[in-house]
Amino acid sequence: MKAVIVEASPRREGSSVTLARSFIRGLRDGGVADIAELFLNDMDVRPCIGCWKCMEMREPGCVIDDDMVGVYPLLRAADLIVFATPIYWWHIAGQMKVFLDRLEGLLAGGGLNNLSGKGLVLILTHLTEDPDGVQLAIRMFRSITGWAGMSLDVVRYCSDVGHVSGREEKLEEAYRLG
Repeated sequence: MKAVIVEASPRREGSSVTLARSFIRGLRDGGVADIAELFLNDMDVRPCIGCWKCMEMREPGCVIDDDMVGVYPLLRAADLIVFATPIYWWHIAGQMKVFLDRLEGLLAGGGLNNLSGKGLVLILTHLTEDPDGVQLAIRMFRSITGWAGMSLDVVRYCSDVGHVSGREEKLEEAYRLG
């Protein structure tokens, strides 16, 4: 099994990254050795420019020459993709949104989606419980995974009681899912 973990928090010790690392520990303890961890804040991922050149390419990719060039092959080869992001202003972090927009490059000529059959794990952290807040992101990913033919699991943590490092039950939940 191959896994790609995409972390969108601007803080390496933030709750979403901490949960992602607990998940990774679970993967490793379960025998998964091929794990790529991407920390978006350290990467050069520019916004999609809507040129649709990706649809003319023979292989998944993009005409923008940035760090996504190396990410497309990782995502195509992965059996499992994990998106770990805090919720800011009722939705996913901006770094994750830019990354998601660039997944257009996985729609190689004619719309083959290159994601079908993969598993997606969504790790969301948010500051307050809100009737709409985190649910907006979950609904978006349910729609994406439904269209793409992917499975979806969600781990969420409300940090109004503090950093997740003090919540062993949440760390264990992420670990067990891994």
